[in-house]
Amino acid sequence: MNILLTHGWLRGNLGDFCISRQCIRGLRSAIPNLKIALITEPCEDWEGKREIASLVDSMAEEPYQTDRSHLFRQVDAVINAPGGGLQNRGDHRGPFMLRDAQICGALGIPHFFASHSFHPAFDVSSVERSLFIAREPESFSWLRQCGCNAVSAADLAFLEPMPEISQADRAATSQGFSPPRGAFPRMANRLRTEHKAGASSPEHCAICVRGQ
Repeated sequence: MNILLTHGWLRGNLGDFCISRQCIRGLRSAIPNLKIALITEPCEDWEGKREIASLVDSMAEEPYQTDRSHLFRQVDAVINAPGGGLQNRGDHRGPFMLRDAQICGALGIPHFFASHSFHPAFDVSSVERSLFIAREPESFSWLRQCGCNAVSAADLAFLEPMPEISQADRAATSQGFSPPRGAFPRMANRLRTEHKAGASSPEHCAICVRGQ
């Protein structure tokens, strides 16, 4: 199975790096023989970026405005990488994330928002075919009110081992957050059920070739 992770963000935010790492690890654990291609916002070279690159089969850097709809037909599912973009009404990335979700819905390609917070200013009514993983209760409640297919989960960064990111783990414990137990199994199950026979092989995926 081939998955395209879009709208990755690996600069200036340790939390976004941590949840991206946990998302990739979780997908690998839940789905055997998975091929993952990642598109991330361009950023400087650093240890975390190199680690993420080692966890995926290919990685390319493109501005968030880039139209990559031609790649969607070449994969079995598209996952909007976890992090920001839809939690603040002024974030310019949000409309482009929703655009990609709309395109996937029109093409019948499974689409997922992995571990996000959502601001009510964004209109999600046109992306009701996506599966939303909300990382806090307020977003989950709002998504359900909008009729979206949503799963409630804690921020994936809170799955990081205590020695690596102890402050985040202490914050999670003090606020009573629980691990997102239902997030990866539900995403994996939906990927399996919607996986079509004759899926494209990774060598035929343009992003995989370009990212090598």
